[in-house]
Amino acid sequence: SDRVSGYELTSERFFAGAIGDILTRILAAPGVMIPPEWLYMTAVVSCAQPLHRFPRGVAVTSCRERLWDELRAVEPVMIVTLGDLAASALFPDDEFSQGEWKSWGETPAIPTYRTLHPREALWQIADDKTLHGDGTSKKRIMWSDWCAISARFGELVGASVQKVSES
Repeated sequence: SDRVSGYELTSERFFAGAIGDILTRILAAPGVMIPPEWLYMTAVVSCAQPLHRFPRGVAVTSCRERLWDELRAVEPVMIVTLGDLAASALFPDDEFSQGEWKSWGETPAIPTYRTLHPREALWQIADDKTLHGDGTSKKRIMWSDWCAISARFGELVGASVQKVSES
């Protein structure tokens, strides 16, 4: 995620409220079915920002090394960045487009996928319903991304995520 908000602090979980509900529904959707307990969630900026604003350059830059250290310590099999800020925190010098795979880190490089932040699917405005101009909603794009993420995750852990989550 990009930041921790006051709402996440009071609920003591990432992605609380309506945004959390969208992410929970996507993870449980047919074609995705990734158990939430398999996920490790973190934020680019791990402290709440004044007035719930989005983190700015200095906050992101000062927290980047902590984020990288945290990821090295966790040793994830895959990283999924949610939105622009998370993608730019991991790849500050490279363009990283929505729906794209990259490798982060050194030995071994970790497959990393960039998708939409759940709030983008929640806060669709009438004149901004699509990313690609083809009528595809952000929720549909996000679900499609998570289907690809689930398939790759299943390959990486050597099991079908859907089969494991159904048992």
